Amino acid sequence: RALHFLRGSEYGSSLERDFEEAKESIDVVMYLIGYKSGQSEDAWPKVLVNELIRAHRRGVKVRVKLEGSVKGNKECLKRLKGAGIDASADGKEMITHIKLVIIDRKIVYVGSQNWTVSAMRFNWDSSVRVESEEVAADLIRQTIRPLFNR
Repeated sequence: RALHFLRGSEYGSSLERDFEEAKESIDVVMYLIGYKSGQSEDAWPKVLVNELIRAHRRGVKVRVKLEGSVKGNKECLKRLKGAGIDASADGKEMITHIKLVIIDRKIVYVGSQNWTVSAMRFNWDSSVRVESEEVAADLIRQTIRPLFNR
């Protein structure tokens, strides 16, 4: 297993590279994606959302599940849905606080970072990148399927 500890913009840069190289699927479960149309083009939330859209346009199956009670997710959901991506807010029965990305059923990102400018520039947040089909399969079974099939 390859395990990498990531902080701040390292996380954003690593995700951006893996999104560019994704071939089959990207699943994102996030508490907050602080995407705003008026952000600069190099703001991490905008960079990552735009990479998801590019991946979708290349034929990668992209799914996004965000916390429904967070008002900051509304503009992101509108942008992703408008691009044809399977993006939705979770239901009211539970708060989705996880920050999880699974790419091509083998690359996993999990940690404390929301996709916000502050999380990637100022906060003391961290995540890990794991390359493991076994870990990805466990998380798909335990987290992705239950969240996307509700």
